[in-house]
Amino acid sequence: MDSLNMAVSQWREYVPRWTECMFMFTQETYLFTATIMALLGTTIFIWKLISGPSHDSREPPLIKPTIPLFGHVLGMVTQRMSYFSTIYERHKVPIATLPFPGKANIYVIFSAHMQQIAMRSSSMVANERTVELIPRLFGVKKKTLLAWLGRDGIHEDMTPSMVKLFGSTLTGDSLNDMTLKSLDEISDILNGIGETGLHIDNLFMWLRYHVSHAVSVAMFGKRHNPYGNSTEVIDGQWDFEADLGPLVLGFLPAIMARRGYLGRAKVHEALRPYYEGNHDEEDEVSDLVKARGQLFRKWDTPVDQLCKNEISIMLASTTNTVPTMFWYIAHVWTTPGLVEELRAEVAPTIPCLLGPDGIRKTPPPGTKEITINFTKLDPNCPLLASCYREVIRLASQILTFRRVDTDMVIKDSDGTSYLLKAGNDVIIPAKVVHRNRDTWGQDAEGFNPRRFLPDPSGNREIDKLRKISFVPFGGGRHYCPGRNFASSENVSVMAALVLGFEVEGLDKDNLRMEDSKMGQAAKPVAGHEGGPCVIRRRRGWEHVEWKFAK
Repeated sequence: MDSLNMAVSQWREYVPRWTECMFMFTQETYLFTATIMALLGTTIFIWKLISGPSHDSREPPLIKPTIPLFGHVLGMVTQRMSYFSTIYERHKVPIATLPFPGKANIYVIFSAHMQQIAMRSSSMVANERTVELIPRLFGVKKKTLLAWLGRDGIHEDMTPSMVKLFGSTLTGDSLNDMTLKSLDEISDILNGIGETGLHIDNLFMWLRYHVSHAVSVAMFGKRHNPYGNSTEVIDGQWDFEADLGPLVLGFLPAIMARRGYLGRAKVHEALRPYYEGNHDEEDEVSDLVKARGQLFRKWDTPVDQLCKNEISIMLASTTNTVPTMFWYIAHVWTTPGLVEELRAEVAPTIPCLLGPDGIRKTPPPGTKEITINFTKLDPNCPLLASCYREVIRLASQILTFRRVDTDMVIKDSDGTSYLLKAGNDVIIPAKVVHRNRDTWGQDAEGFNPRRFLPDPSGNREIDKLRKISFVPFGGGRHYCPGRNFASSENVSVMAALVLGFEVEGLDKDNLRMEDSKMGQAAKPVAGHEGGPCVIRRRRGWEHVEWKFAK
């Protein structure tokens, strides 16, 4: 009996210990297995990260980064648009595959011929990243964007209607009316210049405000203009523009892109009462703004979302126009003899300067008004137009993005073919083709006012190559719809300046162009805007009032 009790007692003691040991064993086994699985997963992740996406020999040549994994990312962050030029100069390939951490490669096209093909290809799409980027840039809700794209199960895709809208409101009378309103604002400034001249501390900043204001009046009308005469709202717009890069990343924008975040909020605040009061429907408002408001309301867009998105109107209208006008003035007035040549070219377009003995250098006595017809300048002033295009060639550093929708083969001008795989992104850098010495000559980095005149040797092939290598407005179905507004504004202002004014004091040695951050037109480096300058009326033109006509 005692032995039985002892056995039971030992069993009672053994079972809990056995259970505890089994629990500990199971727990240790689980932890060991989990640790092994985590290490295996991490190893696979790192291996995939290091190896990058696969590369087919039929794809464009693979260019690995000098710094493993993140070298290309760091290159684009530190060198901006020049990084693509660096890659091209180093490898001299027409197209390249850049491996990035993750699942997909990025193709970068350097050949002008293949850039044109890519921008027109139906196998590539331009708006696949819209769902990611628009909410980050403008603060629009993803739900609203999906409705615009016809992905909410209620609305159809707005894109075809928007493309049609651009075609009707940025051409013909609609375009000319908008251009004229903007130029009327600028003519008021020119007409206000007195005997002592207009003293400007910083030409770029001066243009930034006054051109932005003129464009806002042309777009939104004068009476309820949300930008009004407010330096704060216009500065907010440019603060927003300066932080597009960090805003696109979408990581803690209120902290990482605080300046742009607050600038955007300031513009949103100014736009809200404009759209709440339906002021975009008034007669003085541009056809573009009217039609956009009508279209967004048709898609049941809430007012707060509408005003957030419409910050894009001024972004698109000024981001490239203002820097281009700055470089246009800076290059023309710092190139010896060029101003006089342009005066001689523009003068015949002004009727009162056509005298019986030739072109007059000053208006006839008693002339109180000079009218410039901006529609006649481009066809009748080839040097003026060439200077403008040359400035755009140097300043435009646009990046065009596409995504390969279906596998495609792209062929270069020499017949070499490359496979582009679906799901991979494509980058088309304008700066590479705009600065290519084989296309533009050994002075491709400098300003040549005659570069866009017909080749003096009659070489039609070089003219053809330059034509397809000039892509400041993108191309294909996504060709910039506002390009004619920008060109008319720039060329008209320059025509008035060369005829009736002198720009004194610009220091050529104090002009330096920065690399664009996000593919916009390049601005001057801060502190290198040419220094203070003075705009004075020319002798014999002191009492002329300037007007523009269409």
